[in-house]
Amino acid sequence: MEKVLITGGTGFIGSRLAEFLCRRGNIKIRILVRDWRTAAQAARFPVEFRPGDMTDLDAVKSALEGCDTVFHCAYDFKGTWREIKRNNLKGARNVAESAASNGARVVHVSSIDVFGLTGSAILDESTPKKAIRGDSYSQTKLAIEQLLLRARHEQGLRLTVVYPSIVFGPYATTWTVNPVRKMKQWRIPLLNQGSGICNAVYIDDVVQGLVLAAESEKAEGLDIFLSGPDAITWKEFYGFYEKMLGQSGTVEISMNDLRVLERQSWTSASMGAMLKLLMDPVFREKLGSIPAIARLYEKIFRFLPSSWRARIARGLLTRTRRLEKRTDNTEFEKPILIGDLRRLPLYSMQARVSCEKARRVLGFEPKVSVAEGMKRTKQFLLWARLLPTGRMEATGV
Repeated sequence: MEKVLITGGTGFIGSRLAEFLCRRGNIKIRILVRDWRTAAQAARFPVEFRPGDMTDLDAVKSALEGCDTVFHCAYDFKGTWREIKRNNLKGARNVAESAASNGARVVHVSSIDVFGLTGSAILDESTPKKAIRGDSYSQTKLAIEQLLLRARHEQGLRLTVVYPSIVFGPYATTWTVNPVRKMKQWRIPLLNQGSGICNAVYIDDVVQGLVLAAESEKAEGLDIFLSGPDAITWKEFYGFYEKMLGQSGTVEISMNDLRVLERQSWTSASMGAMLKLLMDPVFREKLGSIPAIARLYEKIFRFLPSSWRARIARGLLTRTRRLEKRTDNTEFEKPILIGDLRRLPLYSMQARVSCEKARRVLGFEPKVSVAEGMKRTKQFLLWARLLPTGRMEATGV
């Protein structure tokens, strides 16, 4: 491996991979960049940037020229479900065609999500793939993988597919940054007391596995799982973030109760949001400055009975006074985060990811425990100002 192309090299896994390869030395690294605003992290290192879009075949061919290895980390989240699938498949097709034509190895970063919400006790490469029904990400990832496998059989693409599990660490949007941000304002629901298995893996172990897969001739044509050295429960996983934040950010709840809350939230959220806006004097002033709105409001209010107008005025005044009495130190129970209920059974799965194949074929051995990974992650979260200051000594995480 002398010269590599990293698609998605400005993203979470891709940029960390670029950093790792730079530190090894003697490897030339090229990154295809669509949006320069995302390139700051990778730009700290001596890498070559090529402007271009994954959906542009000429741009991909040009970026891949002279490269012996491609790490396909890219995934485009922008657009509608149909656009996301179309763009990602087109990008994967361009990578396959370009790599097959010059004999480059492709290490494709897939996802544990392509196996769906399995009921198996062990999750390994022999587990049947079944994307989560109605879930754009898992279905698109599976479609990309199927396209690349066809290219391997029909075009001789030199392919290795890698399945990282629950990847956390600095800059990890899905399993670090987003949970911490959400837990400040919401409670994340955990099914079955959060007893499901969280197959967490620190980002550096994933990067190590990707490099081993690219360098191993035995790995060509194989699919390989990468996970951490220890499996913990989801309650324990989110517990690390709760300790960092110094507050509770989860709630144990049943699926039936969540479905009830979901139905109720449509009404309460809409009414609550509308009331909050109407209580905002700045919003009301701006709304009233729109002539058409002002005239409509005046006509409607004018024809209301005087008793109704008085009642509305008293209600607004009472509500305003209540809000004014609240202080920043008042503690309120955080609402439960109602997300995509189709993905919530993930928190009750008991499947443990097996890395036996990675150990046997690649010599892969994850080195960073969840506890150690969380210590390193905390340094990033403090730097990024996502944690309250002074939490370092208080929590011991």
